[in-house]
Amino acid sequence: MTHAEAENTPKSWTLAEQVARGLGWFSFGLGAAELVAPGRLARWLGLEGKEGLIRFYGAREIGAGVGAFAANPAPAMIARAAGDFVDLGTLALGLRSEDRAVRRNVVAAMAAVAGVTLVDIWAAAKLTAERRAQRAEALAGA
Repeated sequence: MTHAEAENTPKSWTLAEQVARGLGWFSFGLGAAELVAPGRLARWLGLEGKEGLIRFYGAREIGAGVGAFAANPAPAMIARAAGDFVDLGTLALGLRSEDRAVRRNVVAAMAAVAGVTLVDIWAAAKLTAERRAQRAEALAGA
């Protein structure tokens, strides 16, 4: 095993890298659901007529998932956090529904997205700090 390969094994990953990869898998699952069942999600969230947008969000999620497995996943975590804010704005549209069950679904979804947003921001900040420290260490050793 080369040094580069050894640096990209689960045992060598920092907590932030492990979290980023977990969020990547989460993105794949959520993105697949948004691509495969946008109508069901739209009905559940009071977003009828927004199926195309939900499908687009699914593609965005899968792209962020791919980025989470990059050598530097920080940009993907930043993109995920930005996408979360867009999602929250879109979900808020469902709060206009007259159906109480739909509004409850929307509130639950918004709470979940808000929680994941905090994890995305933490991972992005931690990964960025780790990358800066690695660069500073490399420059000091050069």
